[in-house]
Amino acid sequence: MGYLINDAPNVLSSKNNGKLSPITVLKRMKDFKYVVGQAVNDKIIPYHPFSEFQMYEKGKTPQSRFGDWMTPEEIKLLLDNPLPYEEIHNYFMFSCNSSMAFAECYALTWGQISDFEEYSTIKYTRKKTEKPRTLHISNQARDYLGDRGIYDSKVFNITKSNRTIC
Repeated sequence: MGYLINDAPNVLSSKNNGKLSPITVLKRMKDFKYVVGQAVNDKIIPYHPFSEFQMYEKGKTPQSRFGDWMTPEEIKLLLDNPLPYEEIHNYFMFSCNSSMAFAECYALTWGQISDFEEYSTIKYTRKKTEKPRTLHISNQARDYLGDRGIYDSKVFNITKSNRTIC
């Protein structure tokens, strides 16, 4: 699986810098698991080498371990003890409160945000589906955006790599 994620050559056009998306990798692994199962059924190979390997299926969320996501208490702890990197803190808290994906938060500009008295809206094109979307955000999420900047400027001045974000 690591080969598919990191090293597999992608011969199709890609918006992911020539890398396979996680969904594509999952689909390829499911296909491979099925083909290996057929080889066992047809007695080409004696056993299924990864029959116990579980994969996510649509509509069947895998059982999470407690440490997979931050608990509300952990988010409150972060809120009460902000990181020394204010921009990263505001980005993270905004994403927690708005549910916008990393790519959309990274590309977010002030021109996409409309402020109203009770809420704000963000109009953007979803990177994954290329479909336009309007997102209503609460005043709490809007507070993490800070003071309005120049129309075409990015809201968050952060690195694009989520590996070096902290």
